[in-house]
Amino acid sequence: MGTFFAYILKTAMFLIVYYLFYKLLMSRETFHRFNRVALVSLLLLSFVLPLAESLFKGVGTGEGLVALEGMLMMATGVEDAEAAQIPTSHILLGALMLFYLLGVVAFTLRSLISYFSLAKQLRKGERQTLNDGSILCLHEEQIAPFSWMHYIVASRKDIEESGVAILCHELGHIHNHHTFDLILTEVALILQWFNPAIWLMRRELQTIHEYEADEAVLDYGIDAKSYQLLLIKKAAGSRLQSITNSLHQSSIKKRITMMLNDTFETK
Repeated sequence: MGTFFAYILKTAMFLIVYYLFYKLLMSRETFHRFNRVALVSLLLLSFVLPLAESLFKGVGTGEGLVALEGMLMMATGVEDAEAAQIPTSHILLGALMLFYLLGVVAFTLRSLISYFSLAKQLRKGERQTLNDGSILCLHEEQIAPFSWMHYIVASRKDIEESGVAILCHELGHIHNHHTFDLILTEVALILQWFNPAIWLMRRELQTIHEYEADEAVLDYGIDAKSYQLLLIKKAAGSRLQSITNSLHQSSIKKRITMMLNDTFETK
């Protein structure tokens, strides 16, 4: 258990460092696809690199990380019999690991409940197959439009009023396979629920998703001003936005600013 806890702490350190690296050097770039690939790659590296112990040898921070693991294993009595002589450290570390595992269980349940609610919404709606094979689930009650995998969920009223813009936006999410990013970050969040860096990384990634989907709408030829008004109109909350791509997700102000920047750059 000491080894696993050391791995979690190493991963947390990498996530913090990589998030700061991304935020300081890359987040202002308007190359959305590049930013998305970079952010996902940094997230994966944060979990993979701690497993490669050989990479830590000879690296400045490596000795500190290896020493950290040794201390944790000693405190849990895995490798050093003298751990029995320091019961306070043993109890403290055990309490920390229990607290961590309780958080993992809580966030796993939270995720499962969200997916159960998502499944209910996918089953309830009237299904229509679009030209590209995506499935539109129409609801009679008012519901914020969102997409997941190859499904689009929206209210019939929204589709009747602004169907082209909504479908272009959600198809932008589907064609860019944004759901896989969300599943990856959801798993990472369960394992690193205590780490602010993973929450911030997920928010950055969701923002990039919205930039890409907004770009798809404008590329289709929809008027930017009317689309921006639609975003403001649909700026209400959604209970599923952590595991789905939603039309109103992310900062509306940032998205409008990015659309204006993209417009000027293409001129």
